[in-house]
Amino acid sequence: MPTWGYASKTQPVPEVIEALRQVLGGIRYLAPCVSRDAVDAELATTPTQPLQRMTRREREVFELLIRGHSNDEIATKLFITRRTVETHRQRVMKKLSARSILEMQRIAARHGGMPS
Repeated sequence: MPTWGYASKTQPVPEVIEALRQVLGGIRYLAPCVSRDAVDAELATTPTQPLQRMTRREREVFELLIRGHSNDEIATKLFITRRTVETHRQRVMKKLSARSILEMQRIAARHGGMPS
């Protein structure tokens, strides 16, 4: 399981540096201002695989996007409007915390979602 951490931007710099050291050392770090119980509860209800967070239609759009299709091509293939494709794309990117198609491709490769 990948190690992660959360530091607050209001924390002193030495604490943020320590947070980075812990995460790089394989230890999960959580800023003192965050409730560990709240995080554990959220992790328990969130799918472990990012690709599981998508609806069927979002998954279809996602797969076409990572194959290199344009919004217009996807709209034509799926018989939906370009605007609907853009909405699905935004939702997928938010669910995956991705800022680009390249990041979505990397996530797909890491989690076994790259289509053949």
